[in-house]
Amino acid sequence: MKFGFRRLWVFMVVLVVAFGAIAPNVSAAEDDITGHWAEKSLRHLNEKGIMMGYGNGEFRPNSKVTRAEFAAFVTRALDLPDDPNFEPFQDVELDKWYYGPIHKSAAVKIINGYPDGTFKPNNNISREHMAVVINQALKTKAIEASEAEVNFTDKDKIHPSLLDDIARVISLKIVNGNPDGTYRPQANTTRAEAAVVIDRLLTVMTPPKNYEYSTAKVNGSGEVVVVDQFETFDQAKQNIASNDHFIMNGKKIVWIKAGYTHTNQLTVVYESKSLSGSTITYVNSGAEFNFIEAGDGWIKVQSAESIGYVDSNHVTLVPTALLKGRSYYKASAGELYHYIYVPQLDRYEKLVVGNAPSFLTEGTKYYSWDGHDFYTSTGKFVGQGYQYFQFLPLYSETSYTAAELDKFIEDGFTPRNGFNKSPLVGLGKNFKQAEAEYGINALYFLAHAIHESNWGTSQIAQSKYNLFGWKATDTNPGENATTFKSFEDGINRVAGEFIKPGYFNLKNWKYNGAFLGNKSRGMNVRYASDPYWAEKIAGLMYRADKMLGGKDMHKFKLGITLNAGGVNVRDKAIATGSNIIYTYPKNGITFIINKEVASGDGQWFNIMPIDKKYGSANIYHDGKHSELTTELKVAK
Repeated sequence: MKFGFRRLWVFMVVLVVAFGAIAPNVSAAEDDITGHWAEKSLRHLNEKGIMMGYGNGEFRPNSKVTRAEFAAFVTRALDLPDDPNFEPFQDVELDKWYYGPIHKSAAVKIINGYPDGTFKPNNNISREHMAVVINQALKTKAIEASEAEVNFTDKDKIHPSLLDDIARVISLKIVNGNPDGTYRPQANTTRAEAAVVIDRLLTVMTPPKNYEYSTAKVNGSGEVVVVDQFETFDQAKQNIASNDHFIMNGKKIVWIKAGYTHTNQLTVVYESKSLSGSTITYVNSGAEFNFIEAGDGWIKVQSAESIGYVDSNHVTLVPTALLKGRSYYKASAGELYHYIYVPQLDRYEKLVVGNAPSFLTEGTKYYSWDGHDFYTSTGKFVGQGYQYFQFLPLYSETSYTAAELDKFIEDGFTPRNGFNKSPLVGLGKNFKQAEAEYGINALYFLAHAIHESNWGTSQIAQSKYNLFGWKATDTNPGENATTFKSFEDGINRVAGEFIKPGYFNLKNWKYNGAFLGNKSRGMNVRYASDPYWAEKIAGLMYRADKMLGGKDMHKFKLGITLNAGGVNVRDKAIATGSNIIYTYPKNGITFIINKEVASGDGQWFNIMPIDKKYGSANIYHDGKHSELTTELKVAK
């Protein structure tokens, strides 16, 4: 997800240092930090590859540190992952050494840019802003810190909005004042100061092994307090005295009886608690899971309908008493909105999903892990409602012409990134051509391009004509993304070489149903780490359809497979061993119903085949293998 920033002063972090020649460690008396007050920290960070020298024994400990350099240091210290969905800063070019560190740290809100979309990488970072960055870094690692008293003689010079951050890093003894009692908040940070602070941050993140685990609770003031300390996880778990107690490893919560969890980095969901072997899906930083159970090093979670295991280091456990927010759905004026909670920012992003299911009461908050089964805040099930565009098989055809698709591009676009008009205008014919040649719904394909390329204005779209994020991997999206000759070339190649053979192909490992879906079924399982990727594209389809006259909504009658072991599709409405044309591999796969057919074998659906190469296609309909879906609700 792409999140803007709200406070000018909260920018900061990441890593890197000078980009001159990097020398190996130099012995004492051969460099410029021998005897320096920060020598120990400088050497430690140099050994870990976090802050390197310039060669010839130069570390330049008293040199000022830029925002880009400090971002690089912190990124290396925290080993931050890439986030391919993060919007680049307009003054941070892809070919600059600091591109990766800045966007890695900004993606998890350790550091951010300015309201005008810039980052100003070469500006020096002040001591007060350095402290804020460190506090944000602590948050990404779920390290709780109380507020210490700020007693500096120049306390009045600290920006009031930064006092809380500084108080928290003081409480962990990461930041101290000067010998004369001052803090000098606006003074530029030096390399020596940066090294000492980051070295202390590493110490807090990896405390001494003695009594590594502790049981804790939240007191009446909302503060985390230690109940007891233990050498091992098992000892701590055996001594849990109350359901509201939890286990901490150092400053990180690693076990809870009940509560919530969200990711703090790119996270893989495995089928086994060994965290190896078969995987279910993967999600980006900040994604919510339904918490089920915690063990030593693993967390059992629910992702959409799927149950799996994640590395406990990759998620943040939140006891109910510490919960600040969680994502929810709300119906308003007949439409369904998803309020997506962003834990790093403690705020919500609002997304229109589609039509609201009739069983939802307007103004009431509802919760859903899969986007179609809805519950109240107490966990009571209230109904099941599938969003049409989210579960529409995408080998269908849209009702809209090329001219109508272009009209949506023109009318739906709002100025951004210096563009008054979307670069996608005029491509309606190319999306329709892809629909005709490859059987890919043109309305979906356009919505997909709009979402991935920010209406054609993203850096990858502009520099590589790549509208779909093809090969823009989480680890290095800018460099790894495929380059096309033109937007038209990209549309044609992605349709023919990527979407159809990968996500519409029953034999391909990427196939989980040829519809947008969620993190258990559909394209979203293997296409994007954002758990709401499919919901966002479906929301764009809904918006376009509404703007263009509503001709696509419920154009087709949909069905869904119910048998977890797979459902056969046959050329005739009769069950014989020789007439299977293909098999849907699991339950939860949607298909398009042409009509119901009665035969000697019972009730059948005659359906639209997944590919035009097949002739008549039929699925047995008995309430166990497949079923009809109506407007938004599965009919029993």
